Amino acid sequence: MNSIADVVFSLNADNTLLDTDSFLLDLHHDFRRERSLNCVQQYWAIVDAERADLGCVDYLGALQRLR
Repeated sequence: MNSIADVVFSLNADNTLLDTDSFLLDLHHDFRRERSLNCVQQYWAIVDAERADLGCVDYLGALQRLR
């Protein structure tokens, strides 16, 4: 019998696994160094919009949308 089962893994990373405050500070500094202030503001607007739409924050998704 050949049967393939779908396996899904879900990972929830909160402050116990990831220091989000340090991550956000590093991300902000990297953006300011590499990009314009306008780009930084656009990114955070996307993050806020996705937070409202999804009910959670997707930093990578926001980067993909910014790109």
